[in-house]
Amino acid sequence: GLEAVKRDDRAIYTFSDGSVRPENDHHSTAAVRVFRKGELLCRRAFATGQATSYDAEIAALTTALHHAIQHATALAVIDIPIHHIHLYADNSSALTSLFHTSLHPSQMKSVLACQRARAWLSQSPQRRIHLHWVPGHTGIVENELVDADATEAHTNCPRSAHISAAYARQFVTTRLINEWQQIP
Repeated sequence: GLEAVKRDDRAIYTFSDGSVRPENDHHSTAAVRVFRKGELLCRRAFATGQATSYDAEIAALTTALHHAIQHATALAVIDIPIHHIHLYADNSSALTSLFHTSLHPSQMKSVLACQRARAWLSQSPQRRIHLHWVPGHTGIVENELVDADATEAHTNCPRSAHISAAYARQFVTTRLINEWQQIP
């Protein structure tokens, strides 16, 4: 489990989370924390524009993978080989589709994740990427911290002008249904 990963010299692990505020025009944020042996290597929170919760979660996961690979590569330069990257998230849907390049709302992010993963994995047959679902708000410290980071980013990060395709479709559909229901 997680405790064994925390002790593994050859592992980097990440926690990521996305957050959407419907009352704030569906502006969303994402946050990532990257660790090795209990030490925080990287912390990042950012705005992801008007998006669905799924979009924000996928943005967080792809960013977590990117930073984990960057740190694994940097550690290899100083002769500390990293063989395992563990990605933890509380959104099983985003975890499931992270490496699926078939048509879905965040397909481009999945394609980028696959490209990054393939490049890192191809350098050694010992390398592995592990995906882990964790239940939200159950006292897993790293998950609670990254959840707070994503929530704080609504206040601390400048808004992004990006509008996800999934959010745009959801917005138009909701608006059309509301208009249709008001027709006498």
